[in-house]
Amino acid sequence: MMMLYYQLPVSVDISEAQNALLELKLTAIKCLDDYNEFLQLLGEMPSDKRLSIFEKIQPHLPVYAKEFWMNNLPIVEAGISWSGRLEKYILNLRLHLPDSLSPDLVDRFFSSSSLEEQKKCIEEMPLDELGSRISWYVSKDNL
Repeated sequence: MMMLYYQLPVSVDISEAQNALLELKLTAIKCLDDYNEFLQLLGEMPSDKRLSIFEKIQPHLPVYAKEFWMNNLPIVEAGISWSGRLEKYILNLRLHLPDSLSPDLVDRFFSSSSLEEQKKCIEEMPLDELGSRISWYVSKDNL
């Protein structure tokens, strides 16, 4: 007979927000029967029920995580996934990309089914301007 062993995840992080997020995700996985509710809670699916979904799991959260999320209900309501500093930073990057990097070109690049198609898209991209704007955006002065 094969025995299966598992360990609870161990996380060490100085950030209270990161620890509370991990607790929220673990608790949601344990308590929610519907995967779509999990995705809605995180903000990966549209929803106007995030607070009611949160109410289902919040009694099961550790005290510190419950307090954190109760003090940050607007984040829960908006969807948690894109509320962190890094996520906002990444989302804001698109505002600094060159106009010549059209959404159509980006879509064609990522939906390419071959390297040849991707190479054609890259040839159309304003690589020098793109590189200089990204370098400026990620410079230490902008972090």
